[in-house]
Order: sequence, then C-alpha cells, then structure tokens
Amino acid sequence: MALWLGVQKSPDSLAVLSLTSRICQKFLLDVLLLGNGDWLGAFYLLTQIIMSKLSTRPQYQPDAPRSNFKRPRRAPFEFYPTPPEATRALLSVENFDGDIWEPACGNGDMSRELEAAGYSVVSTDLIQRDFGKGGVNFLKTDKPLAKNIITNPPYGKHGLADAFVRKALLYTRETRGSVAMLFNLRSLCHPDRTAKFTKTPPAAIYALDELTCWPEGKLQLQDIITSEPNSLRAAVASEALDHDDIKGFFSDLLQHGCISGMIGSLIYYTDTHKFFDTHYNAIEDLREEYEFNIGEPLQIKNDLKNFLAWFGFEETAYQMTLELGLEV
Repeated sequence: MALWLGVQKSPDSLAVLSLTSRICQKFLLDVLLLGNGDWLGAFYLLTQIIMSKLSTRPQYQPDAPRSNFKRPRRAPFEFYPTPPEATRALLSVENFDGDIWEPACGNGDMSRELEAAGYSVVSTDLIQRDFGKGGVNFLKTDKPLAKNIITNPPYGKHGLADAFVRKALLYTRETRGSVAMLFNLRSLCHPDRTAKFTKTPPAAIYALDELTCWPEGKLQLQDIITSEPNSLRAAVASEALDHDDIKGFFSDLLQHGCISGMIGSLIYYTDTHKFFDTHYNAIEDLREEYEFNIGEPLQIKNDLKNFLAWFGFEETAYQMTLELGLEV
C-alpha cells in the first residue's frame, strides 16, 4: 500500500486518487489541510474509502518500553526498487514542466519510466548500481541538478525520508519546480506529520490501491544469502528463491505453514531436528520476541525441536515479508 505525495504551489484541497485496475476514482477531502483536520484522521478516512485490507498480523504488546520491541531489518541502504506501475500511475495524473532529478535512482526503474514519457532525467544515488551516477549523497549536495525532483526516497531511521522532502523543497523553491515522493500509506500516521504538512502542505495525495509498490524481493533475498551465509534468514531466502512466484511462496507458507509439507527440507524429524540445532540461537531469539509481543509463553505442541524448527522458519518468513514490503 503506497501513495504519492505531490508538493506543489498554492494547494486548495487534498486530492486523493485511487488507482485500482487502472481505473481512477477521485475524492476531495477539503478539511484535512492547514490544521482543519489531522493526518491520522486522513489515514482512517483513506482506509474506509478506498484502501484494501492491510495485511498486518495482529499482535498484543504488553506495557513495556518501546526500546524492547524489535523491528524487522530493512534492506541494505534502503534499496527497494520501484515497480514501473507506480511511476506510470503518477504520470497518468500529473505533468511536470522541465527536467527531473531522481536522487535515489537505484537501478533506474523510476528514471527509465520518466525518460520513456519524454522527460529529461538526471539520475543519481548514494550507491552505484550500474545506472546513473553513484556516490552522490542527495542530502549533502549544494545545488539542484534539475527543475523538478521525483523519487522513492529511502525511509531509514531518524526521519531520512522527511530529510529528502525538506531538501527537495529547498531546491524547488529555487527552481520553481515540483516535488513528488513515493511513500508508504502508513507514513500519514506519523505524529510529526500534521505540523510538517501544515507548514508545507502537499497539493495532492495519490493513493495507489491494490498495487504492491515494492518488488518481490529477489535482489534483497540474494543480498541476504550473500551477507548472512548459513543463517536462518538465508535458509528462508534460499527456499523462496527456488520459487518463481516469491510473493505466492510467502503467502502460501504463512497461510498453510510448514506442516503442509511445502518445505521439502523440513518434513522429517531428522531434518527438522538438525535445522533446530543449527539455528538454535536465532530460533530462541524469535521465540523470546514472539512471547514478548503476545504476552504469554509459546504453546509448544508435540515434538519440541520439530515444532520450533517450523516456528523459526515461519516467523522468519513473516518478518521478511515486512522487510520486503510484501502484502500477503
């Protein structure tokens, strides 16, 4: 679930566009800008009007310091390539005057779509990925490279995406251009969002419905195998890469579990016991985290090692779907 935030000049309303099966439906939410509403309310309204059911696993979190809650790991350098449908959706409703800077171009997915639409595009990234110019830290640049700025910014920690927005706005005030940023829908819920959008309100928000705005994760899975060899996460990633439909693999696994026999290497006790012994520490960490989140001990059924081997594999798979941005 994702959305485009379009920050332009003199907005008079908040336009929300649902892109479902390439059919556009427009909703005007006039009360949500300039302090007359709040972005948490905007999120709920969006959800009620046009959003599909969010695929989040309900978890009970007892009263405890937030520092004890472990977040799923993110891809290295926040590398989440943008599927072409997301850029095409933006271009179906917006036109940009002048050239465009894509400051987090990755492997060029967004830049190629912009170029195909006839725009002159300057493509840079912090990391060199065989496209555009690498080694360019957008936040440390000192001058704009194009009139408009369009990107799927890295989210990261400590407001990295917000820093991209601030920098882009600073440059486009100078160039008199426009900014478009691809964000997760949940970014509307951040407690800091109302103050920031009141100060610099977006001219339009385009919500992309029924479109996974992050890839199925082949590159990320390969990176996990390379950077974390012999780990539990690498075992899950390797299994996922053996399937052509990676999203379908994770969906089937989380729906039916290892007990279904779909993981051929975890059917017999000899294999599950060996898997448990190999990944004991990682599985125990997952077990501890799970019990903390649900507020009660994990109910172990039948053979302990077999049960925990399946649990470790399934829980790791679940966390990886969050990390990869897969809605299953």
